[in-house]
Amino acid sequence: MLNRVAAVAVLACLLGGCTDANWDHSLSYIGLGERPAPAAPVSPPTTTAPPAAMPQSDPWCEAAGKAAAQESREQGFDEATQRRQAEAARLQCLHQ
Repeated sequence: MLNRVAAVAVLACLLGGCTDANWDHSLSYIGLGERPAPAAPVSPPTTTAPPAAMPQSDPWCEAAGKAAAQESREQGFDEATQRRQAEAARLQCLHQ
């Protein structure tokens, strides 16, 4: 008897997964379906915070920035790339 009940339960679950019924719509008639979410209040757009202050300079980090600029200059990069490389090396040194 227990095997028959278990077999029917498994079969019902398998067949129930194959149906294409819109269950949330069907259950909404008896109050069990999804209800629309209440409208969220509209808030004014927030302004972005001012950028954080630059970290304090460190002579070691300044030297790392100069070395990165020198290296990029020797490799033939343009001025903008040299400045970006120097600033990236300096900031990386400061954040370690």
